[in-house]
Amino acid sequence: MKKNYFFKFPPFFYLFSLFLLTLIFLQAKNHKTCAQDRDEHNFKTNEGVWRLKAYNNSVLEGVFVPYKSEKEDTSYAVIRKKNNEYQKGDFIYDKDIWVLGKIKIGYKNGNLQFLYNDKIFLEQNISKIEKKITNDKETTTYRQIQFNISNDEQLFGTGSRAFGSNINRRGKRLELYNKAHYAYEDNAPLMNFNIPFVLSSNNYAILFDNSQKGFLDLGASEKNTLSFECIGGTLRFYLIVGDNMQEVVENYTELTGKQPLLPRWAFGNFISRYGYHTETETRQTVEKMQKAKYPADAIILDHYWYGKGEVKKNVAMGDLDWFRPQFPTGEKMIQDFAKQNIKTILITQPFVLTNSKNYETTAQKGLLSTDKDGKPFIIKDIFWFGETTLLDIFNDNSRLWFWEQYKRLTLQGVGGWWGDLGEPEVHPSGIFHGNKTLKADEVHNVFGHYWAKTIAEGYKKDFANVRPFILMRAGFAGSQRFGMVPWSGDVHRAWGGLQAQVPISLNMGMAGMAYMHSDLGGFANDKYVPELYMRWLQYGVFQPIFRPHSQESVPSEPVFQPENVQKVIRKAIELRYSMIGYNYTLMWENHTKGTPLMRPTFFYANNDTEKTKILNNDQADTYFWGKNLLIAPVVKAGETQKTIYLPDNTQTWIDFYTKKTYKGGQNHTIDIKMDYIPVFVRGGAVLPMAFPDKKSWKSTQDYSSTHLVLDVFFDENKQNETSYLYHDDGNTPDAYAKGNYELLKFTTKKNGNDWEIILESEKGKNTAKNLVRDLHFHLYNLGEKNAKYKFLYNGKLISTEKHINWNGEKLVLKVVKGK
Repeated sequence: MKKNYFFKFPPFFYLFSLFLLTLIFLQAKNHKTCAQDRDEHNFKTNEGVWRLKAYNNSVLEGVFVPYKSEKEDTSYAVIRKKNNEYQKGDFIYDKDIWVLGKIKIGYKNGNLQFLYNDKIFLEQNISKIEKKITNDKETTTYRQIQFNISNDEQLFGTGSRAFGSNINRRGKRLELYNKAHYAYEDNAPLMNFNIPFVLSSNNYAILFDNSQKGFLDLGASEKNTLSFECIGGTLRFYLIVGDNMQEVVENYTELTGKQPLLPRWAFGNFISRYGYHTETETRQTVEKMQKAKYPADAIILDHYWYGKGEVKKNVAMGDLDWFRPQFPTGEKMIQDFAKQNIKTILITQPFVLTNSKNYETTAQKGLLSTDKDGKPFIIKDIFWFGETTLLDIFNDNSRLWFWEQYKRLTLQGVGGWWGDLGEPEVHPSGIFHGNKTLKADEVHNVFGHYWAKTIAEGYKKDFANVRPFILMRAGFAGSQRFGMVPWSGDVHRAWGGLQAQVPISLNMGMAGMAYMHSDLGGFANDKYVPELYMRWLQYGVFQPIFRPHSQESVPSEPVFQPENVQKVIRKAIELRYSMIGYNYTLMWENHTKGTPLMRPTFFYANNDTEKTKILNNDQADTYFWGKNLLIAPVVKAGETQKTIYLPDNTQTWIDFYTKKTYKGGQNHTIDIKMDYIPVFVRGGAVLPMAFPDKKSWKSTQDYSSTHLVLDVFFDENKQNETSYLYHDDGNTPDAYAKGNYELLKFTTKKNGNDWEIILESEKGKNTAKNLVRDLHFHLYNLGEKNAKYKFLYNGKLISTEKHINWNGEKLVLKVVKGK
């Protein structure tokens, strides 16, 4: 007899089995992996599929692919890879976990869970891809990406915005639409750089790779929800992880591109104001600065170089040529300045006024942005300078024409470029770009980004041996790879304006834009406050670009200040030049690792407890300038004392000026002096301080890495600390990659009761071997009165009493024991 096994088990067994199969089917319906291509994992929703791939070991790419056919947008921010360049993934079957590089992905209750070091740090609600918002009886549908975040994390980045001295952006709903905010102070939530990049205190970051108009909601609508909303385009994000803040920022700039090396002269003093009306006035200002023995490396000309500059009359914006009645020999002027090692930087704008001599040419050649019918879009009544059109920066022919104007002027001797109004300042939604393929609101935020790209690519093609200087007021994620130097816009000349600057620069720096800086002294406002001017320029010594700039009613140049103010500012400028080697090394660190020059005090927190303590301290006006200096600007009027938290209880900090020592991991009350702002040196550091070949500085051309004072700050608790000094010719693009460099390493090490100062030299393959180096060592905080010390150079013990010659290199050492 044939046995019937079907009825061998009780009925509930079959019901339970059916239930399990249903669950498996439902789960498979909501997410599944692509087994045939393990570098990609797909998760289904009702509207489409989330496609996840490993961009590299520490970066995950997520793209939403709707079921309705839709072309994926171009990425402006990211250095895109071919499919076969993505990293392979894996699947852990027994845990139902997908592995993409260092990031693991789980699925629970309709959410993707992201794990790093096997800990869940973020969740994505993959089903919520739309959001409707009603304003003024009009409902707008936004596409969105939504994440669930933890209760305690702080959020940074997002671009340039002013919220007092607060660096944390959590709890804010932030618009993403580049827009100038004239005369802002400490409350400007919408400004010139809106970058859809969010960095968490929990050591991860998210780049939302969509340039269209939208919002970032950082827990404003729902406390523990982070969402990105946009009016259209591809929903794409990059999730970036690392073991610490440094790694996260490095991995982000690996994704979006590293900043090229700037010319060394960019770290000198700039002469600038709005503006120099004539060639005579320009020459006289430079001469006056030189007679007063102020060093300078650049002068910036505002729009008077191409026109009278009267509002809505004779401005000639778009002419891009010398206005001869005011600058009769402009070419000769900039060549004369160049002989004095002063570069000339000219302002340019993307607007072509209808009264410009270039209007007819650009209109006839189809180089202007258009209306829906393909005719030049004429902007009336709303532009400060008059009736205008806008160059179409997304049109290849327009970009080529624009570059030809830059090329012509560069051949005359122009040393750098200032791109102003590049948000663009006026950009009606009815404008079309790229031969009517792109709407204004779709590409508004990347207009300045593409403008910088135009100049950078032009230099690579026609001036391949020159490092460009590109000063811009607006940009996007990844603009740093085009060498963009951003500034924080038309800040009000007030204490509130100064207080906003450190948080702006710190958030921009962590978002890749490491050269964010301000108009030193403040731009807008006719009121002159000597104390504010001094404090702003003292802070400027420790910001990426030293560029005083203001409206002409209050001169920005130090030579026009009262004598007591000049006395203070002269010391600040001399210090700036003495620190060229240190600052230039920060540039190299940024170029190679993406590390910002200005770094928040939690950047080097050595454990979670220390990081939490710093974050809760809320001292956003204190920051690291490089790793070895902690800066505490004076940002309040009449301040005579300042409470400063010095991080790390295993660290000794030394006052840069008085050489007094302080213990880390606690608050200290510091007396404030008018001559300088508080600066502290990390114990164990070696600071390279330059001195000019002649008696005083004239420009950065006087700098040489062979003439240095090396201030050594010993710390018993930090007995094996290394500092660096990077050097190249200051001009050659990609000098480091080409092997045209030298990297000096200085290590302080305790050996028994004796200190060792270890000097090492790493030379690029194309660097000359024979150098004469005159090094003066100043030793501080040695500890014991009779403490001994010795020097080792490339592993060999050297004497300080005579000239030494190792491997063809002469090394002259002079030692002074400090306090």
